[in-house]
This record gives sequence, C-alpha cells and structure tokens, in this order.
Amino acid sequence: MVKFNEVEVVYPNKLKAFIDSGRQDVTLKFCKAKYLFYYDFMPDSLMAYHIGVAVNSTSKIISQFTFPSKKEYKPIDTTFSYCKLIEIARQGQKDIEPIKEIKFEFDKKTKRFYWLIIQEIKNEKQGLNYYHQVIIDASDLKKAKVIKAKAYIDY
Repeated sequence: MVKFNEVEVVYPNKLKAFIDSGRQDVTLKFCKAKYLFYYDFMPDSLMAYHIGVAVNSTSKIISQFTFPSKKEYKPIDTTFSYCKLIEIARQGQKDIEPIKEIKFEFDKKTKRFYWLIIQEIKNEKQGLNYYHQVIIDASDLKKAKVIKAKAYIDY
C-alpha cells in the first residue's frame, strides 16, 4: 500500500542551513523544486520504503520517480514475517548474527523490492571492518544472496 506521508515547501534561501547540517546530497540543483511530496510504500504496518517526489512552481514533477510501473511490479510475498526473514538469512549465512538492522529497499536496476538483513560489526576496530548482508527478494523469498560488506571506521 502506498500512503501519503507529508509535503514540504522548499525555500532556496535555507540551502545553507541544510549544507551546514552535514547533508552531502544538497546542491543548488535541488532548489528548482518548490514542493517535496513524500509517500511510503508499506509491505506491513512496521516497515516502509520512502518515496520522494519533487515538484516545481508550475506543478511539474522534476525528480526521477523510482517505483516500478504496473507492468513491472512484482507483488510482495505477504507470507513473510521478520522471524522468517531472519531464518532465511541464517540459512544463507550462518554467521549473520548479531543482526544490526532489517531494511526494505528497492533496486532501481531490476525494479524489484528486497529485504536487506545487515549484520552488526563484530569486534569493531579502527580501519577496515567486514560484516555480512543478506538480500532476500521481497516477491520470492526463496531468492536470497549473501554479500560480504565492508566499512571503514575512523575515530
């Protein structure tokens, strides 16, 4: 289900405040928007994929819409539970625990939703750290892929 979340008015003179807040993705390019509409695609009552739509002062959509069209859309497998997702992740990667986070994401290339199970970094140290992630296709829970990820930590 897609649900309206909120709308914001964009004030270009507030750009410096966004940049000062540490946001890396803010540039003058984004100040062409007059309004930002936010929607949530929700496979259940807990998790959401956030969709943002930028609209200019003439009501024209100026942002890329990253959501599958009706002909590309694959329905989410509603038999999932978070326990089931963790069990699938354990089958693919025995060393997935402790789990840091479960996310619901969208792949723009394949136009498919997926679950991302992220392992908490064990024995975190300065420098390069490795951890596991398991990607589970949200429309077919039998399709899962294990990824070894890395994070560079600097204190």
